[in-house]
Amino acid sequence: MDELNEENLTYKTYKTIDEQIRYLKENKRIIVLENQKYILENRNYISIINPYKEFFATGHIIIEKNGVKAKLHQYGHDTTIGSIEELAKLDDSMSTIFFEFIGNFERKFKNLLVGRICSLYNENCLAGLSKDIYCIKYL
Repeated sequence: MDELNEENLTYKTYKTIDEQIRYLKENKRIIVLENQKYILENRNYISIINPYKEFFATGHIIIEKNGVKAKLHQYGHDTTIGSIEELAKLDDSMSTIFFEFIGNFERKFKNLLVGRICSLYNENCLAGLSKDIYCIKYL
């Protein structure tokens, strides 16, 4: 594996929203209509294009620029950013649901774990020592 150093890092230049739209159209065949600019204003390019590009790409091409090879996704037909946004919104909804379930599980798990640890600690407390009914010393 390549070691991370200045020689093998690639940097992306900053692009305005209009430049991003032009880049998406010319290089990715992703169409952003004038009334869809808000998508790139609300979510940056990295959070709206990168996670979902695999669902819309039909292949890859290898290009070489300044001695550095890069693999670019190739799109076989025009894709609208609205289609990508729909997928991102679905992902957001699923994340919200999973976050709630994971939070509930974590809260219950911590409660059971602390309860069990304190119970075992007080059951097995050394003779002569007063039980720590609050389990503060142990935790």
